[in-house]
Amino acid sequence: PLDASPPPYWLQVNHHFFFVLYSFVAMGIITVFEWDLFFPDLLDVFVLTTLPIRDGKLFQARVAAIAIFILGFLFDANFLALPVIPASFDPPNLSRLMAGHVFAVFGSGLFSAVFILALQGVLLSVLGEHLFRRVSLVLQGISITVLLMLLLLFPVLSGAVPVFLQSEGRGVLYCPPFWFLGIYQRLLEGPSALPIYGRLAQTGCAALAITAAVAIVAYPVAYVRR
Repeated sequence: PLDASPPPYWLQVNHHFFFVLYSFVAMGIITVFEWDLFFPDLLDVFVLTTLPIRDGKLFQARVAAIAIFILGFLFDANFLALPVIPASFDPPNLSRLMAGHVFAVFGSGLFSAVFILALQGVLLSVLGEHLFRRVSLVLQGISITVLLMLLLLFPVLSGAVPVFLQSEGRGVLYCPPFWFLGIYQRLLEGPSALPIYGRLAQTGCAALAITAAVAIVAYPVAYVRR
C-alpha cells in the first residue's frame, strides 16, 4: 500500500539542503567560468572606445550585463523546482514552504555569484592587471575544485546534517550552504524552528549584505585598473 505520510523531518531537511547546495555550486561554477567577461578586454577597448559613447555609459552597460547574467542564470538554475516541490512534499503550509525555498535557494546562489565577483574585484584592485592574470587560473581551478567537491560530497554531508545541527557545533557557522539552510528552515518552521536555524539565518543575511557591499565598492576600482 502507498504510504501517504510525509517524509521524516531530517529527510525533509536534507531535501532542502540539496536545493540550497545545488544553487550555491551551480552559480559559483557559472560565475567562475565567465569571470573574464565581467571586465573589458582588449577587443572591447579597441572597438567600443572608437564609438561616440561616454565611458560612464559603457560602465553602466557592463554592470547591467552582469546583473542580467547573474539573475538570468539564477532563475534558470532553480525555477523548475518551484512547481515540483508542493507536489512532492504536500506541505501543511505551502506559503511558508515556497517563501523559504525562494529566499534560501535564490539567496544561496546569489551569495555564491556575488562572492566570486567581489573576490575578483578586490584582487584586481589590489594586485593590478599584470599580477592578477598570474594568479587568475590558479584561483579559478581551486574554486571549481572546491565547489564540485561540495556537490559530490552531498551524500556524506546529508548523513551528518542532523548531527551538525543538533549539536550546534561551530563548524556549520563557517559553511555558507548551512547559512541558507537556516533561512529555509526558519521561514518554513517559524518560531518553533531549532535555535541554530536562527543563528545561521542571521549569518547568511549578514554575509550576503557584506559581500554585496564589497562587490559594489570594489568593482568600479577594479574596472578602472583593468
